[in-house]
Amino acid sequence: MHGKGNKGEGCFRNDNNGGSFQQQKRLRSYTQVSNSQAGSSQTTQVDLHPSTRDMGTQCEESDVLWHSTPLSPVSSLEPLDDQEESYDPFDESEPMSIDDFLSDDGYLEDEPGCQNPQANKYIVCHSELMELFCTCICGEWAEAAIAKKSGTFIEIQQRLNKVIDVQLVQSSEVPNSSWCELEGLKRSIRLFSDNDMSVDVLVMDHNRQVAKWVREQLGPQGTRHFNDVWHCGKGLAKKLDTVSRESGCEDLALWKQSIVNHLYWTAASTPDANPDLMEAKWKSLVNHAQDIHKHGTEVFPSCLHPPLVGQGRNKQWLIPGSSAAVKLEQVACQPLFVKYVRQLSPQHQTYSLEAFHSLILKFAPKHMGFSYLGMYTRQVLFCVCV
Repeated sequence: MHGKGNKGEGCFRNDNNGGSFQQQKRLRSYTQVSNSQAGSSQTTQVDLHPSTRDMGTQCEESDVLWHSTPLSPVSSLEPLDDQEESYDPFDESEPMSIDDFLSDDGYLEDEPGCQNPQANKYIVCHSELMELFCTCICGEWAEAAIAKKSGTFIEIQQRLNKVIDVQLVQSSEVPNSSWCELEGLKRSIRLFSDNDMSVDVLVMDHNRQVAKWVREQLGPQGTRHFNDVWHCGKGLAKKLDTVSRESGCEDLALWKQSIVNHLYWTAASTPDANPDLMEAKWKSLVNHAQDIHKHGTEVFPSCLHPPLVGQGRNKQWLIPGSSAAVKLEQVACQPLFVKYVRQLSPQHQTYSLEAFHSLILKFAPKHMGFSYLGMYTRQVLFCVCV
C-alpha cells in the first residue's frame, strides 16, 4: 500500500501490534478494505492524511473514514521506492504538528494566485519608481502636545498622484520636534539612493533648515529645490491683513487679493524658473500699485498688461510715498521673502499633499494621541486605500 507521510512519499506496513484503540480501529478498517479487494487482484491507495480541523497552532484529526481510490493490480503489498520499512504513520513517538504538513513540495500551501494582491500594494509603490520624478514633499506634525511626540513625513509623486513613501519620526529620535521634517526627508532620500534612484525636482513648503540641507547635500547631485506657491501666498496674505489694520494702510486690504494673484502669476509665467526674472516680476508689483509701469530692469523692463482705463481699474492707485505704499514695499521687498520668491515652483505644487492631510484626519485625528505603531499603521492604511 502506498501513502503519503510527513515528508514526501512513505510506505505503510500492516502492523497493528501497538497504538491507541482509535488507531487500531482505523487500521482494522483499512485491512478489511484490502482483503475485500484481494480477490479482484486490485490494491487501494489510501490517503494517510486524515481531514484536519484548524486549532490555531495545531491540527486535530477528525473521525472521518479514509478515502480510497483503486489503482492498477500489484502482486503483493511490498514497500515502494527507497523509503524506510520501519516507518509507521500512526507512531505517537513524534507528534505531528502543523509544520510537519508544510513539506517542501508545497503540501497544504496556498497557490501563488491565491495571495491577496492588496497585501503588497504599499511595497509595490516603491518598486514602481524606476526613473526620475518630480516629488512634492511637506512635513506635517500635530499641534500642541502631540507635536512633541511624532512627525509624519509624506512624499507624493506628482505625475502619478501616488504616495511613494511615509516616514514617521518621533521627537525622541531627534534633538527636538522641529527636526522631524528634516529627519524624515533624510530617510526618504536614503531609501531612494538604496534603490538607485535620484530626485530631479523637490517641491516643498519653505523650511530654512531643510533648504540648507538640500542645497548642501542634494544640490551637487543635480536636485533642484522649489518652494510651494500656496504656502508662500498664505503667509503673504496674513502679513497684508496685519499691515492693513494700521492707520493709513486701509487701502492695502483692497489690494490683497491682487497682490496674491500676482505672486501666482510670477511663478506660472516663468516656466524655466529663472530666479532673476521671477524676482524682477515680483518687485514690479510695488511700482504697479502706484501707477508706475516702467521698471528700468533689463529682464523685465515694463508691465505686460495693456493700459488700464475705465473698467480696467477696479481700485484706486496707491499714492507714492504714502504709508500704504511704504508698507507694501517693506512687505514685498523683504530680503528673506524675495529669496523665497526666487525659488517658487513654476509647475508642480503640493496641493495633492494638502488634500492628503485633510483626508488623513479621518484615520489619525490630531486631537488624539497614538502609539508609534498605531500612528504608522493608520498612515500606511490610508496610503493603501487611496
